[in-house]
Amino acid sequence: MNKLVAVSSKTGNTRKVAAAISDAIADSKLIEIEDAPLALDEYGFVAVGFWLDSGHADDKALSIIKTLRGKNVALFGTLGGDPSSAEAQKVMDETVSYLHESNNLVGTMWCRGRISETVLSRMYELYPKIRNDKKHLERVALASSHPDEQDLVNAAVNARKWMECLNESV
Repeated sequence: MNKLVAVSSKTGNTRKVAAAISDAIADSKLIEIEDAPLALDEYGFVAVGFWLDSGHADDKALSIIKTLRGKNVALFGTLGGDPSSAEAQKVMDETVSYLHESNNLVGTMWCRGRISETVLSRMYELYPKIRNDKKHLERVALASSHPDEQDLVNAAVNARKWMECLNESV
């Protein structure tokens, strides 16, 4: 089975995670979503990486997620917040809901990622009070070192689990 890892990454966080996933999946191809072929017929497995954009998966990633049909699919994303939070789960559930019913979801994964200065500036323009919010500042500081080496190891472990679900060698 041909395997594709397609990624949309604004700051490089999601691209790093995608590379770890692709490296862990034998004979997979890693591409940027904008470079993806219009038809993905040759791929039996497609992992799609996205970044969190104003509370949802970014539009480039959603564009490919919505077109997938009859594929084994894994979804992974990066966010500045807590990957295990209820909010993160809600976004992942929403993203999964865009998959056509003919697809087989083999796994999902979140990874914390550094928040770009551009995003922070936009947030501070929209919500000036958070600039001095202790909880917000802690979240930004925690995210600043991610994805780290352990995150990339975890991504590879998840990728191998996805392949095991499909009885594929890694």
